[in-house]
Amino acid sequence: MGDIRETVFVERVHADHRHLPVGQPLLGGHPSWVDRAGPLDRLALGSLPTLVVSGGWDIAPREAREIAGAALRVVCDAIARRLNAEQAVFPGGMHNPQLLGKPFNDRFREFLRSSTADT
Repeated sequence: MGDIRETVFVERVHADHRHLPVGQPLLGGHPSWVDRAGPLDRLALGSLPTLVVSGGWDIAPREAREIAGAALRVVCDAIARRLNAEQAVFPGGMHNPQLLGKPFNDRFREFLRSSTADT
């Protein structure tokens, strides 16, 4: 088992996405969130600079942090690992970190600068 976030996800959802083959339904017959993100294995082969962004759930009610916040962290962590991507978490951003404006835009610009400088 991984860190506490994965433990919370597994306990709350009663499933562990790491033990499912790609495309295997996770909840209610739907593909796992990680697999819904697209062809991650093919994207990883492309060596494209990637930034996975997510919002922090620090201002959400406790139950939302423990369920939705933990689940989305696990998904973003898994996508970032599979793509060898950078990650950015925006405090208070929850579902919509792009709506934070300046912090999101500044980090995105920094990523674009650094990824184009490497090519």
